[in-house]
Amino acid sequence: MNWIFPFILLGILTGQDSLKSETFDASGLNPPQPNWPAVMDPLIQNTTDLDKALGLDSTQLIREGFRVQIFASGQKERADSLKMILENIVEEPVYVTFEVPLYKLRIGNCINRKEAERLQARLNEIGYKNAWIIRSRIEPQKPFRY
Repeated sequence: MNWIFPFILLGILTGQDSLKSETFDASGLNPPQPNWPAVMDPLIQNTTDLDKALGLDSTQLIREGFRVQIFASGQKERADSLKMILENIVEEPVYVTFEVPLYKLRIGNCINRKEAERLQARLNEIGYKNAWIIRSRIEPQKPFRY
């Protein structure tokens, strides 16, 4: 048993020396840049700024606007099931978003408050009396291009 200890100690000491000689140079790495969404500011007046933003290599166009929230729950399953029901009732897009600790069901991509108020009134007629308007980032409809 006494003769095993020197072999283990010798193995540990020689193994660590081989690790010291290896180096890593991170400058050779070239990770791809992510496709960031183009966030549109509603106050942009200059069309050249808008053209620059739309020319970005992005996967999504996002803008400030309004949505109507009708439901919040701590259970994702309840939010998802209500989303499936509402997608068949309303013609607007329905979103489930998670903001700690609740899953929130929001409807629409309203560019201005008046449009959101019309959507809220339609939801009230359907039976969602507690629907309220929130300010949110929205996905505006993309214009048709020839």
